[in-house]
Amino acid sequence: MLIFIENLAGSSCVKLLILWVRGTLRTKDLHLYYFDASVTGLRLACYLTRIFSARIEKFNFRYDDLVDDEKVNMGMKILYEDLQYIWTCLAEGGYFDGKFNSRDKNDWLLGYVKKKLTIGPWPGSESRESLINILLMLKAAKSKALNSNGSKQTFFLMKQRLWMTELSGFSAEMDIKLVAVDSSFALLKNKIFKYSSGIRELRLSNIFRKTELREDHRSKKVAVDSSFALLKNKIPNSLGLKEPKIVVDQVMQFFLASTFWSASELAPKSVLFVSKGHNIGDKELEDIRKSGMNFIALSPQIAQGLDVPIYQPHNQSIFSQQKSGNNESISLEEIFVAKYVDEFIRKKKYWSNLFKTVGAKVYATHHKWSAIPVAAADAIKEMRGISALWQTSYYEKLVPYASVYTDVYFPFSTEVAAVEEEMGSSIKYNIAVGYTRDYMFELLKDRAIRLRNKLQNQGCKKVISFFDQGSSDDERWNISHSTVQSDYMFWLNKVLKEKWLGLIIKPKKPGTLRTRLGDTATLLDKAVETGRCHIFWATQFGKNYYDPPALCALASDFAIHNMLSAATAGVEAALTGTPTLLFDRFEWRRSRFYELGVGKVVFNDWGNLWSTLTEHWEKGPIPGFGDWSPIIEDLDPFRDGKAAYRMTTYLHWLIQGFKQSLDRETIMADAAERYAKEWGDDKVVCMS
Repeated sequence: MLIFIENLAGSSCVKLLILWVRGTLRTKDLHLYYFDASVTGLRLACYLTRIFSARIEKFNFRYDDLVDDEKVNMGMKILYEDLQYIWTCLAEGGYFDGKFNSRDKNDWLLGYVKKKLTIGPWPGSESRESLINILLMLKAAKSKALNSNGSKQTFFLMKQRLWMTELSGFSAEMDIKLVAVDSSFALLKNKIFKYSSGIRELRLSNIFRKTELREDHRSKKVAVDSSFALLKNKIPNSLGLKEPKIVVDQVMQFFLASTFWSASELAPKSVLFVSKGHNIGDKELEDIRKSGMNFIALSPQIAQGLDVPIYQPHNQSIFSQQKSGNNESISLEEIFVAKYVDEFIRKKKYWSNLFKTVGAKVYATHHKWSAIPVAAADAIKEMRGISALWQTSYYEKLVPYASVYTDVYFPFSTEVAAVEEEMGSSIKYNIAVGYTRDYMFELLKDRAIRLRNKLQNQGCKKVISFFDQGSSDDERWNISHSTVQSDYMFWLNKVLKEKWLGLIIKPKKPGTLRTRLGDTATLLDKAVETGRCHIFWATQFGKNYYDPPALCALASDFAIHNMLSAATAGVEAALTGTPTLLFDRFEWRRSRFYELGVGKVVFNDWGNLWSTLTEHWEKGPIPGFGDWSPIIEDLDPFRDGKAAYRMTTYLHWLIQGFKQSLDRETIMADAAERYAKEWGDDKVVCMS
């Protein structure tokens, strides 16, 4: 018998004793493993081992080593299969029936809840583990059980969480019996939570009012403050409240005002940048102002030391809090759904006030992976404005928390339309614009030439660029530091051995690279000292926004990305025209990149990649090696460096429609028809 314990603590030790008294654990072949432990739990374990006549061991596993019989990484299956399975179970389980009064076929509020549940901490436990991590623990336990003896009975003692029925169903399919462990503190907290004055006096059905009634209730309680009293610091005269605005919520370093946002006839004064979680510096602010555009900080922290307006609305309660009555019939699951609804409404109100304050008619963002833009998009929609979202990362399959809820979506290609529909995204118009960072390619060429010349002056005959996708401090939940260290050791040793080889390194997280490399950092220093290894370190806020993969690729003979399943850097390199190779340690053969050929573009072994690369250089070109041409049209049907022009022109048309006092549906329909005439019917997909 195998017993896995999520957290070895006082409560789990008590549960083990109960199971032993009941006779469940009375077997000679007993093996106990724990994932994490408290000091108290470790002390009690000493006594339990005597009672059970069995050791309690820490269960160590690595994300990289979790593979199925086909050598496919289980983490990949969790992302692209199991998350959606759990979400479908919740949706079909009736937990949300009648809870959302939607104007749309696909409820945006429900989409908000889906994103929160599938990427954030799973509710109902003192633990902060996400659903992904919970499923990883179950998969790891199953793998251990199979490797030990597939016939052994397996129990998993898991902290009490919400939707344990669904989690139990998932574990049962792996022949694992889930046993809930609830600490006394968690029980007390749930009791308080359930009977506190924060729980509504009426049944839950009264909480989920129709949107119109909810808005009426709020308008009586709090008058909408649409003045600049909510903005701290000096308000720029150029803001011009009478002009319809596009509120752009983005990482400023990715899409500069002077380049991306100045690529078309879009009037600078109509563009208002905002940010709540991504810092900006003097450089970005100066670029915005010189371009005639404006910026508002949505929190004081992201623009410290800068003279910018800060939007800080007064705290506004959405519902009146009443003393609770008898709420025995309301489950904790229902209460947490109510919590998410309240949260959505508060965020929606926040954005509505901002939009009214600045005169916004269009809300645009690239934050596809966050739940917050869903509330903002619904707010602008309710105000008869238009929401837009543009793609920045390449994907072939979607995870639930990446679903899109917007009026207009600007992907690289319309190929993603079917994927979005399958995942339940709610999009009205899918407008292909091409790779949205391709405006950089021409601007980077001179820098790339200088970088290549610098390496050649040190004796480099061939130059490779290497893109590192990053790693995790906890090797259980993502690619481990040790794995990335082995990648770096391989390529750094090549630089030190082959005097003709140049290497350009672009880490995704340069600010933490030395820590992640550990002792391998010494090898990196030696390679850099040769003058034939160039690395782009962090330049701002621990990151490097201004030296993109395109710069590295343009200076290289070949580009190599160490993560096929997160291939945006590789896609960018390939779109510059540089032969590009993808490394796939997870055997994710469902990717269409495998159509390009194993041993041609996709590799699963560094040694094989190197030998093929040197053969290509020394014995003559290998047909199809590093060649993406069979699928390049599907990645970007334009490849002309004009994605920024197309997208900002489209937004310009939307603003022009509002200036003509047209309604939102007419504006969107006219813009889509106009775009189809200019760029082709196949670049527009009407999805709803």
